[in-house]
Amino acid sequence: MSVIAGCSHFDGIMLLADCRVTIKKSNNKYIYSDSVQKLFALTENTGLGFVGNINIASYIIGELLHQLKIFRKKENEKLHPVLLHSWLPRFFATCYKRLSSKRVKDNEVNFMVGSIIHGLPNEIERCKVSEILDKAFNGKSPIQRNWLPNILFEVIKTPQNEKTVLIGDCPKGLLYYMKSPDFHPVDVKPLEYCAIGSGESVVCQIDNYFDWIFAGEIGNPYVESFSLREAVNSFIATNKIESVGGLYPIMSISSKGQMWLGQSLHRPKDGATVSLNIEKDGKFILYNDKTNIKIESLYPWDTNIGKIKKDNRFDYLRNGYNFH
Repeated sequence: MSVIAGCSHFDGIMLLADCRVTIKKSNNKYIYSDSVQKLFALTENTGLGFVGNINIASYIIGELLHQLKIFRKKENEKLHPVLLHSWLPRFFATCYKRLSSKRVKDNEVNFMVGSIIHGLPNEIERCKVSEILDKAFNGKSPIQRNWLPNILFEVIKTPQNEKTVLIGDCPKGLLYYMKSPDFHPVDVKPLEYCAIGSGESVVCQIDNYFDWIFAGEIGNPYVESFSLREAVNSFIATNKIESVGGLYPIMSISSKGQMWLGQSLHRPKDGATVSLNIEKDGKFILYNDKTNIKIESLYPWDTNIGKIKKDNRFDYLRNGYNFH
């Protein structure tokens, strides 16, 4: 089923996906291919990720993208993140019902959505900032440091009777996930995180790193994405979750706009450089310059599971590579 992980930062939302599709054969063996795009930009302020049955997801996402094109032609206001939050669960449930009535096997499919709302300040709970400070100052963090961003202390200095603090120069973030069959949205607050799919227990490791993920260098998507990837990769590799694999494309949506974040790794042992390059539309290319192995991503609707006959893995993160 794979994994989608999301974090709601001080400034914006970050979504991470793996790129593995799992095919169960008639002999109860599995084939894995690290070639599927699972993150999509719905609007300039909203991203979507999925896990689960690739055929059902293909149908639902295809219908969604078609409907959004119609909305854009009529009235842009209908694409507002708050209205999407209300409309998407009903739309997904309707589409899903059409397919589930056909008795599709293994028909679970789940979605995660991240948005920002320009013009509204982000609202941070003081207790979340206190948790970050406690973890950093009391030796509970796996990454030790002797400094912290000033914004943490600015929040803590506000009156204690104020449970939340508005961050005026950061847009309000919306992060939520929806699971079949009813797709009821589960909201995730700022400075919180979530994961869906067979790797959803990765939240345990994100919790270990959460002070660094959220307050390593606030507003720097490269530092934030590095920290999130480290947490996810270490958990997946340690627990040997075979249904999650490849490198991890990340989408960041913040006051800086929407960004696709790739990755580059180097292995001193053999001199190989392994890269995840992401194009503007979110499609990616996995490449090992030593072996010349290249995997180009496919949209789920372009993925023919029946034609995948052997493993096509890109598991270099499990094999001792170091980041540049």
